[in-house]
Amino acid sequence: MKTVTKVWKDAAGAEATRSALIATALRLFGEKGYDATSTREIAAAARSNVGSIAYHFGGKPGLHRACGEAVAGIMHGVTGPALAVAADPASLSREAAKALFAALLRRVAQFMLASKEASLIVPFIMREMAHPGEAFDAIYGSLIEPVHTRLCAIWQAATGEAAEASETKLAVFAMIGQVVYFRIGAAAVSRRLGAAAYSPEDIEAIVSVVQRNIDARLNAYQGTPS
Repeated sequence: MKTVTKVWKDAAGAEATRSALIATALRLFGEKGYDATSTREIAAAARSNVGSIAYHFGGKPGLHRACGEAVAGIMHGVTGPALAVAADPASLSREAAKALFAALLRRVAQFMLASKEASLIVPFIMREMAHPGEAFDAIYGSLIEPVHTRLCAIWQAATGEAAEASETKLAVFAMIGQVVYFRIGAAAVSRRLGAAAYSPEDIEAIVSVVQRNIDARLNAYQGTPS
């Protein structure tokens, strides 16, 4: 009969294995793509046995979906605190909405440019966007659509433009796109800045540039929010 301590250790070990498989799969799927990455390769890199993938995820497709869910969870951890402030975007004043929108993009920018986790999830997301599948569906349904919808509502409070208008949706994607470019274009940007990689000062300068662009875009609207 297993002791409580043994049960706890087994559970902790199983969770550690599951987390290692997801982290490894995120990296390999992002680097090589889904089809070019084998379960044996993932298991070996995660220092596990190939049967553990079937045990924890039911197989490679399940692991792929779990990677998408993990990405959504990580990004919710980044955006959640700021979005929680805007439980009812319609109640925000114009200035409060502008400040919240800018603060959220600043938070995302700092994560994307400085976090080690971003180096795992960005290549994965880019591949999924290029070849949408079940993992992308998980990312879109639980992260992209709800977060973008909330941002559009905050944009409406800040500008008076209807949240579901195509112009608003595109404007919000454009703001997000600025942040994403500085991540995927890091090799080019850092080289033009005369460095091999972003320094903390470079990251702060990039965040400031994005911040000013967002402020300018929001300040261009002078009407009364609806």
